[in-house]
Amino acid sequence: MSTDEKSIAMEFCGIAVKRNIFLKETHIAISKLMGHEIMFIHLIHEIAKNIYDHAKGKGSLIITQKDNSFEFEIKDNGQESYDFNLCKNNSRLIGNEINFGIGLFLITEIAKSLKIDLKIDTSKGFRYSGIYTPKKS
Repeated sequence: MSTDEKSIAMEFCGIAVKRNIFLKETHIAISKLMGHEIMFIHLIHEIAKNIYDHAKGKGSLIITQKDNSFEFEIKDNGQESYDFNLCKNNSRLIGNEINFGIGLFLITEIAKSLKIDLKIDTSKGFRYSGIYTPKKS
């Protein structure tokens, strides 16, 4: 059985690029690999926004298509550790004045709707990983 494999790898080099250009370039690159998987592209977009906003645009993204699944790892180059439960709980509060914001909430909710077992490691910055298998039409 042969494995049909395609991938994309991007290195995010910081906020020297304006946010809207950073997100547009990321979106274009991911769309070329993903096609019309709009919700998955939106998930990756939200993660990229968090990297830009909270890690000064420094990080990396790898998505590999293996047959009908997409394995991904997206991480920022943050050096500090975070209490994920504190971040997650604060992201649900309106007006919490803590910039854990709606982004993390959206990321977890989109992943849940796509049935992705999203792993988030906060021991050194944020590292998101998982496998997405699109539903067959």
